Amino acid sequence: AFEDRGDPAMGHDGPIPVRRGRAADGILSRAFLNAAVEAGHRINPNHNSGDQDGFCALHQNIRDGQRGDVYQGYLRAARRRANLSIHVGETARRLLFEGRRVVGVETKARTGTFRHMARREVIVSAGSVASPQLLELSGIGDPAVLSRIGIAPRHALPGVGENFHTHPTIALTFRCSKPVSILNSTRGFGKVAAGLRWMLARTGPAATNHFEAGAFLRAFPDSDRPDYQLTFLPLALGGTTGAVGVHGYQIYIELISCRSRGYCHVVSPAVEDQPRFRFNFLQDPRDIEVYKQALKTVRALVAQPSLAALTETELVPGREIC
Repeated sequence: AFEDRGDPAMGHDGPIPVRRGRAADGILSRAFLNAAVEAGHRINPNHNSGDQDGFCALHQNIRDGQRGDVYQGYLRAARRRANLSIHVGETARRLLFEGRRVVGVETKARTGTFRHMARREVIVSAGSVASPQLLELSGIGDPAVLSRIGIAPRHALPGVGENFHTHPTIALTFRCSKPVSILNSTRGFGKVAAGLRWMLARTGPAATNHFEAGAFLRAFPDSDRPDYQLTFLPLALGGTTGAVGVHGYQIYIELISCRSRGYCHVVSPAVEDQPRFRFNFLQDPRDIEVYKQALKTVRALVAQPSLAALTETELVPGREIC
């Protein structure tokens, strides 16, 4: 349910909350969008309206300072249904067949092996790694891959485990010239205060993920849709989770039209053995060119007056990397 009930492009009655990021409330996030205007970019009022291009306030699944998710929106209420059983602690081992038709799933738990039979259909929805694993363990896949590890092919489907890809992301980290990031809310008394404020009022720094602003941009004139996404964070991180200890911010560049493809295949007939997968990041030359264009865009953005006034230097990867 989108918070702006006057937006005709959005749904308003669903159980998952959606709101616009509060970019205007943060000094750095506001400066990010102001710098976009100064650089000549478009501000898009709703990037999920079917028109994605431009800089925007990113959408968040938050209501009253709490994150909404599939469990809260759907599963918690559905748990009371008589036609739903939830089995925790069980791992799907293989699909069960009658002839060429899948009729159930065999699972494994500490207490033994179980068979769950379907009256109508079986839906494989185990994610991009476990779904091809389950299919291949059941004999559905490329016969050459299956035979190599001792699985008898039941149905030849060479596409299983292929075309494997995700959205690679890099981050540019900048040090601020003024104490305007959310660093103080991540340590010491500021961290305690943020937690108390959230517990008492569901507001403040702990009531958001701080990914308030971003952009969806094209790298080339012939692109028929955005090639990459920018996501702004008003905090400088070391690695993926730890603050670097200075006021700063990060701009993430994520390829959303990634062309490089990899694979994900089982290595043995045992479900306990993790599949072998490879993304083959940046193997397609166009992906590299998208990143090069994105780097230019980000650095031009940081050079605009609104961000330049708050920026001391680029920490990662550094200006020498282009």
